[in-house]
Amino acid sequence: MMNPPAVSVIIPFFNAEKFGGRLKIYDNVKNSKAAVTRNKDLQISRGEYVFFFDADDLA
Repeated sequence: MMNPPAVSVIIPFFNAEKFGGRLKIYDNVKNSKAAVTRNKDLQISRGEYVFFFDADDLA
């Protein structure tokens, strides 16, 4: 049995290049703005900890 991930990272973006690999992409049908997207993604995240990272944030 696989353990759930320890961390979920939520990066809302619109009209941005898609990434592959271990990332899961959830598309909005329309541009729902960041707050709506974050709330939706919080419901589907599986990590024990959740980190929000916006397109204009520096890591």
